[in-house]
Amino acid sequence: MNKLKELFSSIHIGTMELKNRICLGEIGGEADADGFYTDEYIDFMVERAKGGAGLIMSGGGCPDISGVASQYIARLDDDKYIPRIREMARRIHDASPGVKVGVQIFHVGRQMHVFERGAMPGITPVAPSAIKYFFGVVPHELTTQEVEFHVNQYGEAARRLKEAGFDCAGLHGAHGYFISQFISPYTNKRTDKYGGSIENRARFACEIIQSIKKKCGKDFPVIIKINGDDFVTSEPQIHIDHTIEVAKLLEKAGADEVHISGGQHESIVPSAVGGYMLPRGVYVEFAEAVKKAVSIPVGAIHRINDPVLAENILEKKKADLIWMCRPLIADPELPNKAFEGRTDEIRTCIACNTCIGKVWEEWIATSHCAINPEAFRERRFEILPTLSPKKVLVIGGGPGGLEAARVAALIGHKVTLWEQDKKLGGQLNLAMIAPHKKRELPELMRYYEVQLKKLGVVVELEKQATTSPVAQFEPDVIIIASGAKPLAPPIPGADKKIVVDALNVLKGKTKVGNKVVVIGGGEIAMETAHFLVEKDKEKKKKITMVVRSKMGKGMVRTIYFWARTELEKAGVEMLTRAKTEEITESGVVIVDKGGHKRTIEADTVIMAAGMKSDTVLHDTLQDMAPEIYLVGDCLFPSNIESAIYQGAVVGRMLDAHLRLRN
Repeated sequence: MNKLKELFSSIHIGTMELKNRICLGEIGGEADADGFYTDEYIDFMVERAKGGAGLIMSGGGCPDISGVASQYIARLDDDKYIPRIREMARRIHDASPGVKVGVQIFHVGRQMHVFERGAMPGITPVAPSAIKYFFGVVPHELTTQEVEFHVNQYGEAARRLKEAGFDCAGLHGAHGYFISQFISPYTNKRTDKYGGSIENRARFACEIIQSIKKKCGKDFPVIIKINGDDFVTSEPQIHIDHTIEVAKLLEKAGADEVHISGGQHESIVPSAVGGYMLPRGVYVEFAEAVKKAVSIPVGAIHRINDPVLAENILEKKKADLIWMCRPLIADPELPNKAFEGRTDEIRTCIACNTCIGKVWEEWIATSHCAINPEAFRERRFEILPTLSPKKVLVIGGGPGGLEAARVAALIGHKVTLWEQDKKLGGQLNLAMIAPHKKRELPELMRYYEVQLKKLGVVVELEKQATTSPVAQFEPDVIIIASGAKPLAPPIPGADKKIVVDALNVLKGKTKVGNKVVVIGGGEIAMETAHFLVEKDKEKKKKITMVVRSKMGKGMVRTIYFWARTELEKAGVEMLTRAKTEEITESGVVIVDKGGHKRTIEADTVIMAAGMKSDTVLHDTLQDMAPEIYLVGDCLFPSNIESAIYQGAVVGRMLDAHLRLRN
């Protein structure tokens, strides 16, 4: 019997009945340059429908060209888009009996990244007030008549959705986007009927809801996401008491459901898309407060990646619905697995924000998932059973090796994995030491261990892959995932006793003094500095970071901003564009970005300047199997996303099942 009774009970949103309480929250709305949803995006949504969610909410349906986030965001501002969105609605409905489908109507307002390569050319951002966006420009302040025009644009977008066969319309009224800009006193300084009082600032959202109901009928549900708090650094702004009053007004206007998020893109932490540093269910208290004030269903959203946590929220009447976005990117089958009692098989989202980080890469990249390489590649990464099983030896139990073993076994090959350490994980075991990552990364290891056992992969720990045992094994295929080694930059004095390696610091193998210089500014360097700050809060170590380029290179933007802010709060000095000339017994000699030479006192110098591929095994074993592949850091040092992706590709290459068709 399923123990998640509340999560899998039905519920009505207006006249629309959901088969369960799990809703796919919107992500992106990826389209071609003409604003039509791509095949890849529709494939992605179809797979989530198959996974068992009660409601599938697509993202990024822009009601007016003035509000497109980029050239590649789906649009709903013309009837020409109806045939394409009709096809999307049909395919999603066909994928899962009883699934309900909607599109969130989304306008960025002032939060337009006009300087990014993917920005729509020639567009001036519009907003309730002419307040400059931190990452953009001063927007055009709309006249009263122009605001009324946009109300109609939202209504027309919803009318197109209904004509196309969607079950409901969503509104993005949170995270500092257009509707939120009207609601929040932080961005709304108007003196007409759309500004001033809470009622006036909520008027834009209320009139949009009324316009949709007028054009689509009262039985066409309207769902809206709003903020419980803006989490910006200046007042006035949205707080929960304000949100409660807004929710009452939205209900009165005809909203059928409201779900409560928080933060915007000028927040640091908590943020609009919070990473692993935020606790699970971080905004549930907002939903609970609003639920007490309205009679329509209220949804909880943000950092709810565990069905047991979701059940607990519903049981305690803190919310009526659970909105999941990133968790269903990581594992579209989460609802089905939870319903069938297979929670140990769920590939739990680790909140690394790779998905949203990809979207924000100059607003031109397709979203991907670090731990689920199939996401947005569903058609190309289809799994087909092998017709010629092979004897596969995977050497290395890091993320790349684990994924290669999983996929190869899933296809039908006979797979054995050797790991030289006492446990699987590779670099993941070091990453778990970093503050906050230890909350989620163990879940990824649990997933792989369960999958390998289920698929019959033979795992041998403390097993060295020397030539003799490999020869005795007689593999058809060898997949080498031997990882990488720390890069030792050619700095005079790097061999002195005060110099230690960052990985050994994280492992606890090295004592660290009170005056520390970290050479490097990437993810390992920042995590090492953060680790030292958290470990020795009372000692107040003096930590200086020195990097030749910029801090956080290669890191996800939201994670980097948080990490940098935390280090700055702790007093860590970060020197960018600085060259390390020499390491002496007393410290580090650098030339700063102004060309000035200085010596930084240090009793410990931590090397965190990058990694280099470990190719020893490949050189040793290159003639010992008909097929040999490299995956992960031993191919080229990168990150968890790259390693798992490579494992996924190589696992399919064994049978040429990597589909390259469109």
